[in-house]
Amino acid sequence: MSFVKNMKLKNKLACVGGLLVLAAVFSVWGMMEIAKTTQLQKLERDHVEFSTLLKFRGMAYLDLMKEGSPEAVKKADQLLNVRSTAGQEMGMFQLVDETLKQPVAVLDVTNALEKILFRWFGFGAAFDIAHKDITDCNEIKSVLTRFVEKRIP
Repeated sequence: MSFVKNMKLKNKLACVGGLLVLAAVFSVWGMMEIAKTTQLQKLERDHVEFSTLLKFRGMAYLDLMKEGSPEAVKKADQLLNVRSTAGQEMGMFQLVDETLKQPVAVLDVTNALEKILFRWFGFGAAFDIAHKDITDCNEIKSVLTRFVEKRIP
């Protein structure tokens, strides 16, 4: 305390001002991290929803292809290709694209320091899962494309 008492008023005001600026920077940074977390949580919920819907669409697609009637093939084609803003009407290609948004956003939104800290604290598996999801989605798109082009029996 004697150090502060011996300081000139100008230096005291500079220290208080510096502390206020530092507090404001940490506050803004914290709010940005909270907003980022909220955005990633929404993307994660969407990811689960679209992944589950894609699984059910895949099973419905296989059932229609097994039936083999012209109407069933037409419905199967629609299941693959229909595009919509409503989740229930999305085709499988669009569902894969929507599912892919979450892991891509995780990798894009987090900076290098956050990735290092996450790995250091033992949460690096989140980034490994994001990479795996991207690989899986790209493989699904490739398989669907090959199937549509009749390169897969």
